[in-house]
Amino acid sequence: MPYSLYLSLNILIQSSGYSFLYEELLSLVYDSLSGLYKLKKLVYVLLDGVGDRPNPDLNNITPLEAALTPNLDILARQGVTGMVCPVSKGISPESDIAVFSMLGYNVLSEYPGRGVIEAIGLGCDFKNGDLAVRGNFATLDKNGAIQDRRVGRNLLSSESQALSQEINEQVKLSFNANFTLTPSISHRAVLTIDLPEGNLSGMISNTDPAYDRIGNLGVVKEGNTNIHIQDSHSLDN
Repeated sequence: MPYSLYLSLNILIQSSGYSFLYEELLSLVYDSLSGLYKLKKLVYVLLDGVGDRPNPDLNNITPLEAALTPNLDILARQGVTGMVCPVSKGISPESDIAVFSMLGYNVLSEYPGRGVIEAIGLGCDFKNGDLAVRGNFATLDKNGAIQDRRVGRNLLSSESQALSQEINEQVKLSFNANFTLTPSISHRAVLTIDLPEGNLSGMISNTDPAYDRIGNLGVVKEGNTNIHIQDSHSLDN
């Protein structure tokens, strides 16, 4: 039970005049109300990226509308449907931001960033004041243009581990800081950087040309045609 409710019950029962039944009453009310705050078990499924726009090749319906989805159709008929704006109008959020928003968090004020979440999830040596950045292994052509920002989604975890180890052993920073590149699953990785003295800020721009930064949120760039990795720069004033 939330502490605020427990405190209110405590004060209410103490002031009721039934001091000799105080502990019994408190226990009874607590047991009765605590059940109201127990979450029911559920399966939460988020079809990330399933939304699309009407396609002329599909008679101007979306790929999802054209697909054969009998099970989803049953869920839609028997459930409750509606429209939701994950963050706010005009923002096309990255997956992590949309998921956190759907779970009830206010991502404009409560979201620490994808790098922090994944660093904690991977058990990285990470503390307050360090910088954690989520990254992908990508495929570039000989001119440095991005061919595939996820290496075709077929990079083996063993390959990403080998790449990360090589980077950790061979790359040296030009300033007094330590870094570790930790591989996750397939093409995903987390870069953590710490300073022996001082703190680092997470307010930096994206290096992926397909995404921009609005406050602490990574958002999709609409109509972007740039295919070259960008330099990251500070967004702190």
